[in-house]
Amino acid sequence: MYYGALSIRAEAWLIVSPEVTKIMAKEQTDRTTLDLFAHERRPGRPKTNPLSRDEQLRINKRNQLKRDKVRGLKRVELKLNAEAVEALNELAESRNMSRSELIEEITVCSPARLLIPQDCLFCYDCLYPWAIFHPHFNKFQEVISLMAITGIFFGSDTGNTENIAKMIQKQLGKDVADVHDIAKSSKEDLEAYDILLLGIPTWYYGEAQCDWDDFFPTLEEIDFNGKLVALFGCGDQEDYAEYFCDALGTIRDIIEPRGATIVGHWPTAGYHFEASKGLADDDHFVGLAIDEDRQPELTAERVEKWVKQISEELHLDEILNA
Repeated sequence: MYYGALSIRAEAWLIVSPEVTKIMAKEQTDRTTLDLFAHERRPGRPKTNPLSRDEQLRINKRNQLKRDKVRGLKRVELKLNAEAVEALNELAESRNMSRSELIEEITVCSPARLLIPQDCLFCYDCLYPWAIFHPHFNKFQEVISLMAITGIFFGSDTGNTENIAKMIQKQLGKDVADVHDIAKSSKEDLEAYDILLLGIPTWYYGEAQCDWDDFFPTLEEIDFNGKLVALFGCGDQEDYAEYFCDALGTIRDIIEPRGATIVGHWPTAGYHFEASKGLADDDHFVGLAIDEDRQPELTAERVEKWVKQISEELHLDEILNA
């Protein structure tokens, strides 16, 4: 695992910044460019660490401080040229990762592991502690985001709501939206995003899905002021017609008083139910209502239309092209 992670980071470094290999070869090291930037797994290669224990502890502590800083950032920027962006996209696709995930793999690694002089890699005290910092990087003009601007959080027992979450992510793009299982999420995970899409199914007589139910006390601790939130969820409009998508209303009643601005209201036309706590008004749900039990053939169309709707309401195109 250690060498696998090292290999992916080294490969990406070689693609992202070929000019730097020449720079580094002339600077503070007698190692070759290949040794610096193209470490690969070799049979029988020992796991060596050139640093003393105290030095390694100091670096680990600094890296932890760096990660703590990053948790509070909504967007982290890296200067790259267009060719580097294209190369990153190709490498990410070949490894079945989003570009954001790949860059995080590159930048979160310890410089000591790559054996690269630290002052040529990272500026731990700057505004963007994950941003590559070197005077020769100034010529890279285009900016890409290391972190998706939208967080999709779902709870799911049958897999239906999880599938909806992934459909939404696919339409938005993996570099725009990250998907998280609420059962494995923390307060800090939600706080890291200014735009949230929350997926919550309704069970039986208006009950929230169990993972969300467990998370509600944590949800009540989050300050949603300044956050834009869209809701989606699954329900059964026939067997539980009096409780259809009630959980949308349950989560709305938690986050709205805490400052959340809710977008993505969805028309009730085309549904056949008796009552729902998930209504925004007489003609709209507070979010996207999905019925995989009675109307599965309408799901794809509904998701597509809703994603287009919230993209316009959130001005995602303007944000991404800013």
